Amino acid sequence: MPEAHEPFFWSKTSEAPGDDYRMVDTPHGEGIHGIQIPIFGPLGLEGAMSLGGTRIDASVTVHLALCMVAGVAFTTARRLIDGPSEKIITRLSEREREVLSWTAAGRRQVDLAAILGLSERTVENHLRRIRKRLGASTTAQAIRTAIQNGDIES
Repeated sequence: MPEAHEPFFWSKTSEAPGDDYRMVDTPHGEGIHGIQIPIFGPLGLEGAMSLGGTRIDASVTVHLALCMVAGVAFTTARRLIDGPSEKIITRLSEREREVLSWTAAGRRQVDLAAILGLSERTVENHLRRIRKRLGASTTAQAIRTAIQNGDIES
């Protein structure tokens, strides 16, 4: 069973009513297939989106694109439904914004350490703390949340 923070593929091969869904490593064959994507916000897990159809491209590139699209769609729908939010949003420190901005630009931890004059372990600790503060399981989710919060630019 996947953890709540991991997207997973599913298939429904029967047309009979009921819950004939099953988790699969790679969707293929006849039936309806999809991907379930958990959505995280500043306070942790906020919901999930499920996208499906008769054919699903399970490539890594499409998988990442679907995760990003699902996150933006969910957040946009949430804003439309909830209206302006009065919630306190966790703000990152200047150093955390700097580390995350370089990471979003595609720099590796070893590169960041050299650029910022830090040890690789310190960069790793910054990224771990950023993920925790933003309620994200992955650095990609933290980047998305930080962009949405206005902490870093896209």
